[in-house]
Amino acid sequence: MFRFIVAVATVAAALCLADAAGAQDGAEAKGKAASPAKAAGKDKPGAQDKAVPEDKAGADDGPIVPGVENAHAGTPCPVGDAEAEKAGAYSAAVEAAVKDAPDCEKSFKLFELCQLGASADGALSDIVRAKCEPLFLPKAKPATKDAYKKAQERCNEIAEKTEGSMYQSFAAMCLAGAARDFAKTRGKAK
Repeated sequence: MFRFIVAVATVAAALCLADAAGAQDGAEAKGKAASPAKAAGKDKPGAQDKAVPEDKAGADDGPIVPGVENAHAGTPCPVGDAEAEKAGAYSAAVEAAVKDAPDCEKSFKLFELCQLGASADGALSDIVRAKCEPLFLPKAKPATKDAYKKAQERCNEIAEKTEGSMYQSFAAMCLAGAARDFAKTRGKAK
């Protein structure tokens, strides 16, 4: 069941990030599809959804959803039982690991690998955003600030339109991903 939740969270975050990337001054971000349908290859005539058997979900041989890579395939969260025990809880250990990451990209990757799938991901998102936003926001032009604000609004709509802590997690991942993407495309090198 956990692999299914992680897969759903990964897909939702990927779709949200693709949408948020489209908000960057109204242009497609490098390497991003123009729409979730295009990203999934569903814009082609005759394209159909391909279900992956449950016993293959999370396997290392490909994405769970065609066109959307599974962030967790083959890469476990580096926070283990020893760290969780030392911190007093798994969530506290993940939070410490994300905080201790040396830069924006590494903190986002840790968040992506270790997301909790619940509203507690909001705190992890805040940490990632605190590392990423200073790389682009202070010197950003008004157009970039507006595009980032729109991306944030799109992410927040995920949680506003749908009840449940899982959707809070999707929104948190989307917000962190938007900050990371803007830092990569509009910010300093790290």
